[in-house]
Amino acid sequence: MIGTKPVYNAVMRCDLLLMVGTDYPYSNLLPTTGTVNLQATMLMPPPFMVTLVTHWLRSGIADKIILAIRNEAIGRQQLARKFLKGISYAARPNGHHLWLLLPPQRNRAEFLSHVLRHGLAAGGDDAFAVENVASQAVRISLGAARNRAELAQALQSLPIR
Repeated sequence: MIGTKPVYNAVMRCDLLLMVGTDYPYSNLLPTTGTVNLQATMLMPPPFMVTLVTHWLRSGIADKIILAIRNEAIGRQQLARKFLKGISYAARPNGHHLWLLLPPQRNRAEFLSHVLRHGLAAGGDDAFAVENVASQAVRISLGAARNRAELAQALQSLPIR
């Protein structure tokens, strides 16, 4: 996953880096030593996918899909706000994740294990940091639960109080 510490470390230590199908915007995170050769290549997407996406765009289906996804994300954030009332966390109103800072006495590994067992996807901030970070922050995915009822049950089980 681009932007994570393990990927950054792998990129900085690799002998050869091939980046296919990307216009990688983070050139400042690429190695600065060695010879750099750039070559652009264009690959053709499958014709059926082009036809399908074109139909979705022209017919307005794509707009409806995007709106439905946004509305679901907003609903899930509202649910999180309800169950995390009084708990400090960071999130965007229409985001798919939230960031929670655990108290220092809380074992982050145990917390993450509990969260995963109860149907939520979560990870520590070290998975998203380029530099070494000693923090108790965790990112919880609100989209991992199949529906809002499952999300509510999982949020209710969070051991944060």
